[in-house]
Amino acid sequence: MPAPQLIPIGKNKPLTLKRQKYVSEYVNNGGNGTQAALVAYDAKNSATAHAISTRVLKEPEVQESIKELAKGIGIDETRYFETPDRTQV
Repeated sequence: MPAPQLIPIGKNKPLTLKRQKYVSEYVNNGGNGTQAALVAYDAKNSATAHAISTRVLKEPEVQESIKELAKGIGIDETRYFETPDRTQV
């Protein structure tokens, strides 16, 4: 059986199939990384999924893919990566 083709998403390098699934789940569920990892990586518990998500979200290719997918479906991509200003009360 031939190896599955990697779809080039992002500007740096193609994402693996699991990372593609993670990106899709992440955008579709509103940015819940733990939930996306539970689905994409078949993680057995939320602690493992959270650890996977923390690692995967640091990858520039994944960040770029999330932004591109969100933008492509009309969602403001900045909502996934901007840190809220907590200095205002």
